[in-house]
Amino acid sequence: MKIFFAGEGSDELGEWARHPAYWPRQGETPEGGVLHALVGRVGCEHSTHGALCWSDIRKFRAGDRRSPETRTVLGLALKAEEREADVLVFVRDRDGDEEREADVESGIKLAAEKFSVPIVGGTANEEIEAWLLAMLGEQRSEERADPKDFLEKRHGVSDRIAKLRIVQKADLGQLPTKCASLKRWLERARTHLIA
Repeated sequence: MKIFFAGEGSDELGEWARHPAYWPRQGETPEGGVLHALVGRVGCEHSTHGALCWSDIRKFRAGDRRSPETRTVLGLALKAEEREADVLVFVRDRDGDEEREADVESGIKLAAEKFSVPIVGGTANEEIEAWLLAMLGEQRSEERADPKDFLEKRHGVSDRIAKLRIVQKADLGQLPTKCASLKRWLERARTHLIA
């Protein structure tokens, strides 16, 4: 399955977050990030068919009155479809902005109407590190104001390799009850990535 990925940076995308000029030599595959590991854990054999950092995504139809986040999701879906990806996989940190979450969800809904590429996406509330805390069994992980700081102080995890290990070892069927954004993302993944 050819997947087009997007995320905030190297934690989500690994070496794919770098400019292509800095990827490994031709023939070598850049190392993936948390999103790649999650896709693998869902059980999907895949290849990365491109990746973009959130800040590099062109918004759909400049001047459109939809929110910037909604237009960014639409632009991302258009890019994935142009690249002939089988699925678009992304995550956007909510960062305490409930309107951002609503706008991203609106973008997913509109993109599903406009484009044929299936979407596995959504916000990580409040950051991708809250998802990692949930995978470690921490209750109310998505209610923490600074999950990145808590993950480092409580579990000593700050680098991408340690974050990947969490995903690889996690029991995704036994997540705490209060990790709604992670569960929503995983449900979309199981719907669109498992043939």
